[in-house]
Amino acid sequence: MDFLILKKQYPLFAQTAGFFVLSIYDHGYIKADQRWNFNSVCSPFNRLYLICAGQARVRNKNQDILLKKNTAFLIPAGSENSYSCDSFLEKFYLHFRMELIPGR
Repeated sequence: MDFLILKKQYPLFAQTAGFFVLSIYDHGYIKADQRWNFNSVCSPFNRLYLICAGQARVRNKNQDILLKKNTAFLIPAGSENSYSCDSFLEKFYLHFRMELIPGR
């Protein structure tokens, strides 16, 4: 299989990249069932979910989002959500913080 790689430099990004700090708190792959059920969770980190199979829900006071196969979801730090799975869910997950000029 051949791949075409395009490389483009962005000077502004290169100048500011040193001001970012990426902290990874947890990561992995999970096969979940109906026990994957959490209410009113407010985390100090972002959650990135890549759904591989099954489905689940993320709910907050404004939305009810279906997590389904072949989709990615970014759940921002500081947001309060409830999580539930009626059957099964398989996902890669990454819990992280990215700070610009840490400590400010």
